[in-house]
Amino acid sequence: MPQFLLLLALGPVQEFIVAGRRCRDLQFGSKLLSHLAAKAACELKECGAQLVFPPPDFEPRAGVANKILVVVEGEPQTLLQSVRGVVWQELQRLSEEVWTQFGRESALETAKARAQIADLLEWQSIAVPIEDGDDGFQKARILAEQLLAARKNLRDFAPVSWGDQSEKSVLDGNREVVATVREHAKTEKLCGVALLKRKGKIDAEDGRFFSTSHIAAQDVLAGWEKHHDAALFADFVRDCGRQNSWTLQTPRRDSVFDHYDGEHLFDEPGAGDFWKAWTKNDFPGARPLPYYAILVADGDDIGEAIAPLDWARCTDFSRALSQFSTQVEGIVREARGELIYAGGDDVTALLPLHSALGAAKQLHDLFGETFGELNLEKPPTLSAGLALVHHQTPLSQALQMARNAETRAKKVDGKDALAIIQAKRGGAPIEIAGKWGDFDGRLNDFIELAGDGDLASGLAYEWRDLALNVGGLPPEALRALARQSLQRKAQGTSSKFRKTETASKVFEHLETGVSLENLANELVVASLFAGAKKLAQGEKTL
Repeated sequence: MPQFLLLLALGPVQEFIVAGRRCRDLQFGSKLLSHLAAKAACELKECGAQLVFPPPDFEPRAGVANKILVVVEGEPQTLLQSVRGVVWQELQRLSEEVWTQFGRESALETAKARAQIADLLEWQSIAVPIEDGDDGFQKARILAEQLLAARKNLRDFAPVSWGDQSEKSVLDGNREVVATVREHAKTEKLCGVALLKRKGKIDAEDGRFFSTSHIAAQDVLAGWEKHHDAALFADFVRDCGRQNSWTLQTPRRDSVFDHYDGEHLFDEPGAGDFWKAWTKNDFPGARPLPYYAILVADGDDIGEAIAPLDWARCTDFSRALSQFSTQVEGIVREARGELIYAGGDDVTALLPLHSALGAAKQLHDLFGETFGELNLEKPPTLSAGLALVHHQTPLSQALQMARNAETRAKKVDGKDALAIIQAKRGGAPIEIAGKWGDFDGRLNDFIELAGDGDLASGLAYEWRDLALNVGGLPPEALRALARQSLQRKAQGTSSKFRKTETASKVFEHLETGVSLENLANELVVASLFAGAKKLAQGEKTL
């Protein structure tokens, strides 16, 4: 019986995931696609297909990428119909649970919601016969990838069955409203797909997700853990009369802050009074910085690494990807962040500033170690983008900025890179990028110097002015002017920048050939990271 290589792609991916106004929307959208892909993979395995991506021993609860590669015996049409049926039944089950529960409490246009869900999934499949010979599998896989790419360009444009001229959903503006949802004193009009993302549950953990404000507050909360106990803080909250007004709750209890959401620590009505009382009672620490990080990471040259692999080696590669993705959440949680998605070589997560750079580096190193064990001719690397954004920036904009940062990292020669975009309110975004090792090492040096109080805040802006005003000078002349500025700062009697070793470290980086403008931008970003690290140590910001 002939063997076929079957390649399936389940979607929509990006436009479905990014359509969200809350972290919960992003997380459930990612999890839903991964869950449906896992259902498809399990059905294929039960029907006798031999899994390649994901590996045969994959864990269904772990992240599964939206592309599935299997080897099947005989014509795959009947098998495909069975798999599509299982995936559709699962999507229908999850949505019907929402319609039943929500319909008991609020008005819902159920028929329209069902029609919108029925039109949600995109399904592409390619089957290629595997020829005899040692390279039959490689040839079939390459051809399947090429055909799938071509198939994705041939969109299905069937007319929708649920469209009309009524009001559109606030999440994406594409589908008609089927229900009005009121949460936390806010009202939103949602379509059937948006309602599934907001109310759906795959397991008990769904819906238990930190807000962006709470992620931004983690710098301060980490510092509080070093100096306070829960009982003392609870007494303080009660004495301030906050136990009734602080109504926003988090899914997991903080050792000091209990179940309160970090949003209450920002500029809400009465927050100023809270901080006055906090200072008056001699509690250490300071107000949280209103910024957090979104991480988007992706493997480099995965296709090139897989291209020469036979069936067995390709399965080993797949197993390594699965092994990596199952360890991602532990790193993100340890960094006090929240994982949005980890599947294959893709990672998206929310991280507090004080741990964002370290967590990104841990993921990079884990990826390298995992694939280093395979002895590949050209092991893949991991590039990442970090967007440092305000906690009230619309989530879709913040996520797009993180994707822009990842795209910037992918443009570094040879990749294996990190890019950071800092988007503080009231100024133009600052973009920095470089290779892992040199770039993040230099940035950590600057963070350490800024945290020690050695790095004069004005130095970065003097260097930026130099780059802007006399950037056309020869590099040596420009570095000479930068050295003069640095020496002036180091020798100033009133300057914080006094240690000789500090000046020497900055001189070293100035001589590496990195442009003055880039170094200046790195100093600016390092200052923000350093302030967050001080908060995480229970100290006041710079």
